[in-house]
Amino acid sequence: MKHLKTSNAILTNHRSFDGDDDLALSTNNQHNSTSSLNNVPTPNYHDFELRKRDISTDNQSRKYRFFHKRKTKTQQQLTDGYHSSSTPYLSSPNQAKSYSYLFGRSLDELILRHNHQLPPVIMQLFEILYVKGPETTGIFRKVANTRSVKECIDKIENNIALQDDDLHPILAAGIFKHFLRSLPESLFTSTQYDNWKKCLRFPTLPEKISFARKTVLSTLSEANHLLLKGFICILYHISEHASANGMNPFNLGLCVSNSLFKSETTTIRSGKQEADVMSSIVEFLIQNCSLLFGSDILT
Repeated sequence: MKHLKTSNAILTNHRSFDGDDDLALSTNNQHNSTSSLNNVPTPNYHDFELRKRDISTDNQSRKYRFFHKRKTKTQQQLTDGYHSSSTPYLSSPNQAKSYSYLFGRSLDELILRHNHQLPPVIMQLFEILYVKGPETTGIFRKVANTRSVKECIDKIENNIALQDDDLHPILAAGIFKHFLRSLPESLFTSTQYDNWKKCLRFPTLPEKISFARKTVLSTLSEANHLLLKGFICILYHISEHASANGMNPFNLGLCVSNSLFKSETTTIRSGKQEADVMSSIVEFLIQNCSLLFGSDILT
């Protein structure tokens, strides 16, 4: 993390309706009139009769049909990572227009705004993930609580400092992944993604490293390179403690790669094979980070 610390300090009840509501249709039999009416038969007729409902029987029959299902824990949480829009965390649709401090802004603009350094809040998230992430089981895999993520985003967008003690590593990871997905342009373009796939096809590691540095990393903007280097540093440090947190380089790749790549070839239809390719790219970045970014990434 030392290479990143050049920046400043961190800051109803629904019921079904059967329609008749226990209205019973009764048909009376034909009645003969008295002799005074010359035995003229009275025509058949229908009458609707209200009958008293048997409450005990009715309740018993409805008991298993009309009840509220409790929401599962998964439904109450933010699911990771497959939504690219930032709007799920906004208080209202109209509030999207006011979100301009961090989320949804160009990364180049953010870097320029902070004197060619990462924004302080991103550095704060990195610091928490670097220090507490390695000891957190399922970091970047477990989902952060929706309400907590939204509250933190609201604070950030209103320039209210986040307190380190309130930021659990899972929450910090959720906020950062949301930040990545809210970027107007992904960290890697579709062309860079295709070059990454070419890179992995080379037979030897030196060839892969050379191709990656010349064809992919050198084409990144200053802002994208700075953010990627810091993020890979965090992931490498976490993967070094995989025995404690269960997150090796490939597992980390599975959980974060969809936040780094956005292209026509990386849609949901691409399926598991494409997801494995993206995960392999992140795995390659983590395992060879010192060769790709320099030895200072390890400090």
